[in-house]
Amino acid sequence: MADVDEIGFFSHAETLGYDSVWVTDSQMIFSDCYAVLALAARQTSRLRLGPGTAICGTRIPPVHVAAMATLNRLAPGRVHLGIGTGNTATRTMGQRPMKVADYREYLRVLRALLDGETVDYTFNGVTRPIKMLLPDRKYTSLRPPIPLYVSGFGPRAMELAGEFGDGLVFAIPPGGTPVGEALAHVRRGAARAGRRLDGFRNCALTNIVLLDPGEAVDSPRVIETIGPNVMASVYYFYDEVHERGIEPPPFLRPMWKRYCALVEEPPAAHRHFRTHEFHYTCLHPGEAELIDADLIRATCLAGTADELGPADGSLGGIATLKIAEGQAFLDAPNSRRFLELTRNPPRDNRYTLMARESGWFAIFFFEDSGYVKDDEKLDPEALLKSLQESDKADNEERKRLGMPAVYTAGWSVPPHYDPATKRLEWGVQLRAEDGHLVVNYAIRLLARRGVMHAILVSAPDRLSHDVAEFKASLVDYTFVPGERYAEFRAGDRVAEYGLAALVLGGAAAVATKSGFLKAFGKLIVVGVIGLGGALLALFRKLFRRG
Repeated sequence: MADVDEIGFFSHAETLGYDSVWVTDSQMIFSDCYAVLALAARQTSRLRLGPGTAICGTRIPPVHVAAMATLNRLAPGRVHLGIGTGNTATRTMGQRPMKVADYREYLRVLRALLDGETVDYTFNGVTRPIKMLLPDRKYTSLRPPIPLYVSGFGPRAMELAGEFGDGLVFAIPPGGTPVGEALAHVRRGAARAGRRLDGFRNCALTNIVLLDPGEAVDSPRVIETIGPNVMASVYYFYDEVHERGIEPPPFLRPMWKRYCALVEEPPAAHRHFRTHEFHYTCLHPGEAELIDADLIRATCLAGTADELGPADGSLGGIATLKIAEGQAFLDAPNSRRFLELTRNPPRDNRYTLMARESGWFAIFFFEDSGYVKDDEKLDPEALLKSLQESDKADNEERKRLGMPAVYTAGWSVPPHYDPATKRLEWGVQLRAEDGHLVVNYAIRLLARRGVMHAILVSAPDRLSHDVAEFKASLVDYTFVPGERYAEFRAGDRVAEYGLAALVLGGAAAVATKSGFLKAFGKLIVVGVIGLGGALLALFRKLFRRG
């Protein structure tokens, strides 16, 4: 929440290893979000900050941009703008959120101003071109670019995220939209605007109830802790039901009449005070009695640490991967941190699968290169020579990043392609500067619009075991509908290269086993002496099942 009395929360979150904190924008309830964010920017050095989400209807686009550009001057490159139509912020004034058509026009102007462009803007019925007049000279900064994350809970709003945004803010099940379905809407909007979705991010608004072993999902502790979050969903549907003349959703019907009796005690003209005044903060008298296990499960992800461990990993909305017991999955931001901590070049849009007992890890990323034809014959000897010739350039990049050199020693498994599974595989032995060997086992999974890269990092003496375990993890790997290789259609973009170039290109994403082992060694030390908060927090999160 936006609480000017709790600015220490931000430095505490940063110490715990969190990547970002979002601040609510609800002017009738909380502290001003931009004042809180400015204070937070002064108290932190790494944490990403932004409103989650700022409201269109309470500030005109230039005011939001000026506020964000001011924050960007205080915390360069650490800010983002989450924007939405404003359910609570407008409902607390008895008003409805902005309509989608007006939302689109608002985002059009907002996007242009954030990009430093001149754009036609209508204000008080008069249309004039506007632009931010002194960006990056004094007072405000539009550079580094400020990401725009668009809130969208319905298909049309999700399309606007693809048309104008750098990310989507939405709700996932229970009660929300599956990730693949949401991103399909986003892609339609992006296609309409001729935009690519490189670096596009998702933010899922999710209530999580972490139960103690044996604890009931509707225990007094849980209701006290998560009750306000549960009731926020009820407040939302109360307005929807009465304004649109629809029936309440099935999960609310058992308590609906009792809730309506509570909320309709005040006069109708003041009822919006009652429905939203305790938004996400506390419960009104009589509300705790309405909350049962079914309502909690319908509005929250509830379970023990083992039960809430990731079952599916989303690979950028392109594919999904089942996460087995004893494995951990890192999304893109945490994968970047993991690569840094293990002394590998940090990259965006990478995803990590890790095995606790075996010690291997695999890096996934999608290359939107177009449809790769699979009719090329492979020459392993010639490919190995090309890889070895590229070592010099690759190591210059590693040296620039302060990382040790790595040299191609030879094949552990020569490149081979399976036309039935559409998978290209090979294993390359790499020699570090200190002489020890590591194996990168690479798999390329061909798709309709490009290739999913999967690089397994293992030790030579464990290669056969780790490859078998890794391949078993890919049994339930699947591209989302519309992305499968067999769904290619005439007119789709075709890649300018074939299978051999995939082998050569994959070597640019080398990872080193030595860094991984050193990170685990450091973890053991910090566990004893109580230091190294970011690394310790990351690994606690990875293997909380252990």
